[in-house]
Amino acid sequence: MNIAQNVLREDRTMYRVSFSKRIFGLPFTIASVEVRAARSPERALRAAELKFRRLLGLPDWRMRADAAEIEPPGSMRESGPARG
Repeated sequence: MNIAQNVLREDRTMYRVSFSKRIFGLPFTIASVEVRAARSPERALRAAELKFRRLLGLPDWRMRADAAEIEPPGSMRESGPARG
């Protein structure tokens, strides 16, 4: 990786966006989408909405979910092999 690629990656953060549906007033998570590199939470949300919509083959993600919630970057662990 050259220096220019390294600099470009430093200003991007990983986010997880959870999509939920309210049933009897309680939120149930339908799916979580990881966005590996986004400049802001708003961009991460938009990327996750598109990915979720394409995954389900729907014209609008709201057909399946009521809400989308962005998890703060600090709350996520890096995924790796399970250790026991």
